[in-house]
Amino acid sequence: MKNNISYSIINRDYIQKLWYINNYKYSIFISNMVGQLFGLYNLDLNNTQFPEEKSNLNNAINNLNTYGYYVFNKKLDLSKCLSIKNHVMNKNFKPYKIKTNLIKGSHFIDKQININNRCTLWINDQKDIYDIIHVKELAYDPLLLNMVQSYLGCKPILCQTNLWYTCCGNVEKTQLFHQDYDDINFLKVFVYLSDVSPNNGPHRYIKGSLNNIIVPPDYKPSTRLTSEFVDSVYKNNIIEYVGSTGTIIVENTNGFHSGSTVKKGN
Repeated sequence: MKNNISYSIINRDYIQKLWYINNYKYSIFISNMVGQLFGLYNLDLNNTQFPEEKSNLNNAINNLNTYGYYVFNKKLDLSKCLSIKNHVMNKNFKPYKIKTNLIKGSHFIDKQININNRCTLWINDQKDIYDIIHVKELAYDPLLLNMVQSYLGCKPILCQTNLWYTCCGNVEKTQLFHQDYDDINFLKVFVYLSDVSPNNGPHRYIKGSLNNIIVPPDYKPSTRLTSEFVDSVYKNNIIEYVGSTGTIIVENTNGFHSGSTVKKGN
């Protein structure tokens, strides 16, 4: 005798809503259960390219748990950043969510470009970034992996390796505060490949929003917040990351974050 099993499709919105109405507890529980089942990596921190950060590991994990972000004290080596930048000069990019011909990096990097009133371009093929040796060295650095798995409670999986370029232009959708829903529990690692001042469109994060998410009525996952709402609720908790080339930011972007408008340069 066969059992009659019925299947139903779970609305993706319902899953996403779990992630903010439970103040992130759902995500923590799931990733820790995965860690209990499959264990963690045994990592040799002596092989890190960031030995100065070893003494900051506990502080980094505490910051991630409490505020949702951590900024490395040590930067990625300048020569490595310049090598990555030089490597993508002959790679193809595409404007942010616009169907058009692909554009070589050499045609716009360190220049101003505007395509259909858009000023942000993504790498077209993420493998072009992943294949760069300095990117792999960072992705598999034992100290970074240790930090990530200690925070997640399970072995991390590399899901994407991306690169964006933004210059002066209109406000993009990514420059409005929002949440990401890339996975149940995750971290993103941002590396600045150019100097970023308040005029260069620095990345922004709402400190602590991951654990205390306040949203407007009828909010839906990934909805962009208005400037008026952000100012009224989160104004005193906005972190603006400025820093020189090589700045490394580790962040759970399920907390509210955004880019910002580039006023000068890129």
